[in-house]
Amino acid sequence: MNWGRTYLFLATALSIIGISTSVFSQSAPITWGEIPRADLEMKSFPKDTNASAVILCDYGESFFNDDLNIVFNRHLRVKILTTKGYEWGTASIGLYTEDNTQRINNIEGITYSLDEQGNVVKNELQKKEIFTENIDDKHTRCKFTLPALKPGCVIEIRYSIKSTSWWLMQDWRFQHSEPVRWSEYCVRSPEAISYAALTHGYEPFAVKTIEEVRQQFFGSAASYLGQNSVACHQMHWVLKDAPALRDEPFITTIDDYFNRVDLQLAEYALRLGGTKKIITDWKLFNNDLLEDKNFSECIDVTRRVRKQTEEITAGLASSEEKMRAIYNWIAQSIVWTQSNRIYAEQDVNDVLDSKKGSNADITFLLLSMLKSADIQGDPVILSTRSNGKIQELYPILSQFNYVLAKVSIEGQNYYLDATDPLRPMELLPPKVMNVKGFVIKKDGGDWVTLSSSKQYSNISLAVITLHADGTLNGTLEDSYRDYAGLSTRRDLQDKKDLDVAKKTFDTEQQGITIDTVNITGRDSINLPLTLKAWITSQTYAQSNGDNIYINPQILHRMQENPFKDRTRKYPIDYAYQQSYKTVVNLTIPDGFEIKEKLADRVLYVGSKLLSYSREVIAENNHLQIVINREIHEIEIPAKYYTDLKSFYESIVTAEAEQIVLTRIKKNIELTPPAAPPAKQKPVKKGKK
Repeated sequence: MNWGRTYLFLATALSIIGISTSVFSQSAPITWGEIPRADLEMKSFPKDTNASAVILCDYGESFFNDDLNIVFNRHLRVKILTTKGYEWGTASIGLYTEDNTQRINNIEGITYSLDEQGNVVKNELQKKEIFTENIDDKHTRCKFTLPALKPGCVIEIRYSIKSTSWWLMQDWRFQHSEPVRWSEYCVRSPEAISYAALTHGYEPFAVKTIEEVRQQFFGSAASYLGQNSVACHQMHWVLKDAPALRDEPFITTIDDYFNRVDLQLAEYALRLGGTKKIITDWKLFNNDLLEDKNFSECIDVTRRVRKQTEEITAGLASSEEKMRAIYNWIAQSIVWTQSNRIYAEQDVNDVLDSKKGSNADITFLLLSMLKSADIQGDPVILSTRSNGKIQELYPILSQFNYVLAKVSIEGQNYYLDATDPLRPMELLPPKVMNVKGFVIKKDGGDWVTLSSSKQYSNISLAVITLHADGTLNGTLEDSYRDYAGLSTRRDLQDKKDLDVAKKTFDTEQQGITIDTVNITGRDSINLPLTLKAWITSQTYAQSNGDNIYINPQILHRMQENPFKDRTRKYPIDYAYQQSYKTVVNLTIPDGFEIKEKLADRVLYVGSKLLSYSREVIAENNHLQIVINREIHEIEIPAKYYTDLKSFYESIVTAEAEQIVLTRIKKNIELTPPAAPPAKQKPVKKGKK
């Protein structure tokens, strides 16, 4: 797994880092109410001039009290630079409140600012400004907004959360969409209650330690632990001067790249002796799901399922034909409710009756039908791209949110998801492309990386006639295959044909009018989809005297580099391979010639991880441009980011180039005037 630095601290394995023993004395890095003058006077943040706020310090600690409840304290201090930074002055804290499992206490907030005389003005949060709202029967949200927010102010917030459940140890995020000057988290737990800590991110920690400390316990905690002075494991992290991490193109989800720590209860001692393991291993994890009535037992060949399968596969001989028929029937007959789950909500008969279900309901029906046709299939659990990447160190079920099917026929593996009638069997949903999945099966689960042999394929053709007055007319045509076809068919479901054509060909911005649109292959999901528009324009080309100026890249011109940041520490993830071919055939008006032809171009990144080529052919009054742009690798390592950014910048520059047509001047040959006719002598009349 190569997706950043992933570290594991398990509280029972102190030797991996080194042990020091002390009495717990962790102190906070800042003191409540003591705001340095320089922070109040700060006008901007030189390290990030786009920052709307700076997290000056974010400090958190979690520990067990004498009731063996988890106490979490947080102290946050933020500098607000612009009105956009006001969002840091509004807090929304989620709590699990069933049976009073979590309670929030000691909420305080102050806004500090300077008046015109330079005096510090403090505005404190009032209790009446703190609100709670019920999210559902089990969850509550505490909300408040600090008073007197304005650019230049510093805000300070602190609160405490008590949890009676050992499962609810607080996670921590060190990095945010604004720069962080200091973020620190400290977790302390008795040896009898251990946690696995998984850290993620690309910024190096200034402090990352685990040590043994002692804590005094009384009351029920001392009774459970068997003594007052108890050895505890303390995990401690500090991240300082962390850059803002804002959304970037070609990623899974931005949450995959923030520096953060996730904590999971691993095991705890039982009062009567022994331990209870919470985190086991992948083999036991696999077996638990095989025995789960809401999971593998949902693959049920009922009489209804068998009868429906026999009708669908009647007359078909091969397993592949039967698989395809079953897939197509489910995709066209069962409506996906847009719910992503790994557990079924209905049994297979109910799904057949209701004709709708979650992705899990549809997958288990698919596997049940395949099983009734004697075709081997297994469920694959995974995390969709927007849900975040899976860590493989520990089998934590909560990180999975989706299930699809793996089918094996004569040594060939197929991955099937029948939730979309617009998607052929060979295409997986884009949301699961280039992610890892765990196959649940009887002989032991294993990991797979989901991908498709299909790509995003777009072939474009422009046939344009340019006239002497600078006007033009012609056709623009796109042919979409595979993932490009899937994306465009979805657009055509929700929008008018003309609106899709305008957006696709960017006609309004370019001053082009679409007269007619024609679409072929709309309903044939296994065939290419073609979108064709007949166009005219009075302004796309500019006529000036004897010259006409025109950018021949009338189709899909890249006008902006998608990569803005100076550097990038995490990979570029395109999800699938991509292929774009554009051909422009331009007829220039009679009496004009090309003053300067565009140059051919060849660009690439790495050993052709990405490639771009432009070939220009000019002959008589005809100009042809052929452009090929290919993304050959799905994931590009961050070390190529500078080259990649330069690659796109070169494309933007190349495709901004214009050609100039100039009127051919006729050469008029000057012929010397003809000599006057010679004088003829009068004819003498002869004598008769």
